[in-house]
Amino acid sequence: MKINIKCGLILLFCIFIAAGYCFAAELDISISDILFPRKIYLKERNTVYMRLENNSGSDLENCTLTAEADDGSKTSQTFTLSKNGQRVELKWVPQRQGSLKFKAALAPAKDIKEKNKENNQVTETVEVIAK
Repeated sequence: MKINIKCGLILLFCIFIAAGYCFAAELDISISDILFPRKIYLKERNTVYMRLENNSGSDLENCTLTAEADDGSKTSQTFTLSKNGQRVELKWVPQRQGSLKFKAALAPAKDIKEKNKENNQVTETVEVIAK
């Protein structure tokens, strides 16, 4: 009888490990929304808000949000992404006036595999003006 209990516990432990592995394989983080200021000013700190999603069921450490524009400006931030998702703000200083492509990319820690990487990036065209 003791052997059966041990086997049962080992089997239960293996099921939990397998379930955790399957769950991890379905991990997906994404950028669901991006909000720019009404007016984006040249060579000024502009706050860009992004809504990030996390379906893993737990907080994810060492996620990095990077944003860059085709004027060479770039900014990034590393943080723990809440299991409920969260709003993140980035400070961006555009270096050129006019129409710019702004690209944001969200990346999990290097050891985390994702189900879908396509939804980790957004690109928007914005107008930068002089003050």
